[in-house]
Order: sequence, then C-alpha cells, then structure tokens
Amino acid sequence: MMILDVFAKLKRKYCYHVSKAHFIRKINIKNDEWFFILAYGIGDFYLFLSLVDLFKKYNGVEKLSIGVVKKYQLQLIDIFRSDFYKVIDINEYELKFCKKNVFSPGVPLVLHPDYFLKNSCLSLLGYKNFNLNDVYKLLLNISLKEVNAHPVIHDKFIQSAKRRFEDYNILESQLVLISPHANSFDESIIPFEFWERIIFVLQGRGYKVLVNTTQHKQRFEGIINTTCVDFSLNEAIPFVELCENFIGLRSGFCDLISSSKTKKIILYPSFKWYSGSFINGSSIEKMGLGTSNIFEYELKKDTLYDQVDEILSAL
Repeated sequence: MMILDVFAKLKRKYCYHVSKAHFIRKINIKNDEWFFILAYGIGDFYLFLSLVDLFKKYNGVEKLSIGVVKKYQLQLIDIFRSDFYKVIDINEYELKFCKKNVFSPGVPLVLHPDYFLKNSCLSLLGYKNFNLNDVYKLLLNISLKEVNAHPVIHDKFIQSAKRRFEDYNILESQLVLISPHANSFDESIIPFEFWERIIFVLQGRGYKVLVNTTQHKQRFEGIINTTCVDFSLNEAIPFVELCENFIGLRSGFCDLISSSKTKKIILYPSFKWYSGSFINGSSIEKMGLGTSNIFEYELKKDTLYDQVDEILSAL
C-alpha cells in the first residue's frame, strides 16, 4: 500500500512539472513583456479593459499580453478594440503556475485584487465610497482621478444586434429589458416573485417586457406577454439601446452596458461588503462608469415589494 502511495505521489509530481513546462512554453513571455491572466467575471474584465491604455501610459508598457480563461472574454476585447501583444487561451489548472503578490513584467500574473491587495486596500471596499474601480486603478498604478475608457462598438455588432432584435418580432414601442441574474452573489436573495411583481406593474403601465435569461426561460415565459431574449456580449450595448429602458440586478453585465444611452435602473441587494455596503463598494455611478441615465436602488429584504413603485418611478 505504501509503495502505491509513493508511486501516486511521484506520478502527480511528474504530471505537475510536465504541465508547468508546457505552460511556460505556451505563453513564452519575454523579459519586458507584461502578461496578465484574467480568470474572473465580466465586471472585472471590463474594468481591466477600460484601464488598459492608462496602464500602458502610466507604466511605460509597450508589450502587454493577456491570457483568457473564458471564451466570452474575446467578445469584450472586440468591443474595446484593445491592442495586445498576444492573447492566449489558458485553462484553470494552469492558474496554479502563476505568480501571487509579484507585480512585474516577465512573469504570468493573475490580475485580480484577491491575488495582490486582499489584506490591504481591498478590505477598504465600501469605506467612504472607496470602490472596486479605485482598487483596480491602484493595482495598475493609475491615478484615481483618471477616467475609464468606454467601449467603441463596431458597426457589424450594431447591425447584428438589430437583426437579432428583429428576429424576436417585437412590435411594441415602450420596452423594458430586465436582467435578473448575477454570479458574484447568491441571486436567490431576490426571489422570482419580486421580478414577477415588477413585470406585472410594467405591463399595467403599457410596457412590453423582455427578460435577458436562458437559465430560467421557461419560468419567465410563463408570465403572459413576456419575451425572453439572448444575445452575445459584443451585441449587448446596441441591443440594450434598442430597448431604451433597462432594469437589472447588479452584475458584471451592468458594467458592460454602463456607457449605453439606455435609461438604466440598477438594483443592489443590501448586504455588508468588506468595510461598507455592497452598493457603496460597487456602485456604477460612484465608479464613474456610466455616462448618464443611471438610477441605483438598494433593495431592503423587509421592504422589497414596497420598493417597486419607487424603483419604477425612474422610468
């Protein structure tokens, strides 16, 4: 039994070193090349892309490469038209070969505050409106006074969003797009019945309601005259603008559409987040991401349904 255990350990060690050697050959980082791996969600990747040019400017960077772990990230690169030295697919297993608490060129870095600032300024999130955008600016050595870049949508994505919109055969003129999902916290703290109430009130006021969902499509389409929609991330901004009104649970998708011309109502569950509340640490408006037409509400569990009229008064 002991011999088998020793053999298993040696095999694991061998596989680890073989995989690491393959990873190093694959990324092939130059000494003067910065290499960031983005392994987290839409919001974090959006913030990074909006700060890329400023990072290069402040740090004199000529070669900036990235590793993408999720396929959708390539769509976000498209809408920012970011210029990278190289873009490489990374699998999650390979993250263990990356450096922590080292911020320099020539090594692979997982770019996220958890890897660098977890026990320092990350813990201040929410304190006196210190927010996630501030954290990324500090992480990338950028002045807090700088303004994030906005996506520049290529005409081909605008046209594909229009075609997708037309495919849903939406004839009504007053539209609201609802986005009820989030991955960064347990979205079930906002029950389906709350969204159902929102939809019923909107329909009573003459709005056609669209819901951005695939995972709960059957349940939402059980509500009469409700249409579930789906679109690619590089179509998101033009699609949302065609809807003119948006109501969404705070998620990375809200970062993505923050610069759109759409009237945006962003809903924040009420819970403590680091040194403050979730809304104080992640407010789209306080992070300076939105251009206009942003209305933000903190949802209180005890008065959730009583807030519906206040929330919809922004429309």
